Amino acid sequence: LDNAKLIGSGYFSEVYQISEDTVVKVLKSTDTAEAEREIRLAKWAFGHGMPTPISFDVVDVNGRPGLVYESLGRGNLKKWLLEKPEDFDEILRRYAELLRSINAIEVEPGRLPEAKDEYFEKLSFVRDMITPEQYEKTFALLKTIPERGTLLHRDCQIKNVRVVKDELYIIDLDTLSRGDPIFELMALCCCYDLFSCLSEGDFDSFFGLPKATQLRIYDTLLKLYFKGLPETVIEENGRRIRLLSYLHMLWFAKKNMPEKLFLRELMYKGFSEYLPLVDSLRLEYVSVQN
Repeated sequence: LDNAKLIGSGYFSEVYQISEDTVVKVLKSTDTAEAEREIRLAKWAFGHGMPTPISFDVVDVNGRPGLVYESLGRGNLKKWLLEKPEDFDEILRRYAELLRSINAIEVEPGRLPEAKDEYFEKLSFVRDMITPEQYEKTFALLKTIPERGTLLHRDCQIKNVRVVKDELYIIDLDTLSRGDPIFELMALCCCYDLFSCLSEGDFDSFFGLPKATQLRIYDTLLKLYFKGLPETVIEENGRRIRLLSYLHMLWFAKKNMPEKLFLRELMYKGFSEYLPLVDSLRLEYVSVQN
């Protein structure tokens, strides 16, 4: 990394510009198998129509694995929103269009991890954090999620959507999986809303945006993703997505931030409030996803 410039940092990795047209994503763990898996997924996704940068090799960076990718520059949806807030409606329209195009790609069984299986495991992991009755109802609700072969990115937030000229590209493919789009939308609810509980005040340090702006992004994206459905149906979809989001955050708090007891308590409160309001996790979709 001599003379390389740090251009991005996240919870699990850092990204360095190593030449004009090449970047390396350096994992904070030492798990080479994880890096090799992401590169395989990236090559598969590129070959199946996902708009994503070309991936090259896994390299060693002072004992940590690095993933070498084509550089798509520094422009992303966050930068576009900050520089041209008047373009909000157009940006969100393009964003929703990108998300739906990704979720229109079909994945054959066995190619990617099954998101639904993962959430049964997450429910088991947090079993000691909820009541037996809550566990049984949530287990039954997870079973209502349809078996689908939909391609899921599951971290398609604005910092991971690159803007190159007039085209949008998605980066960070380590969370690729297969399943119902509720798992895609749940991840965005966590990103834009529930994770902001970790930031003090009305400003989110991760996104560099006011929390109100993040909520506007999520609410607008949800309406555009389900455009064509009655408002009452979109609201019901939103409740189902939010319940699954609270389950995810219970798992995340226990696994990654056990010292933040306030986060556990806050997520359990939300989970307990939404569970009685939801009788199914089967979302209503428009067009091809029906």
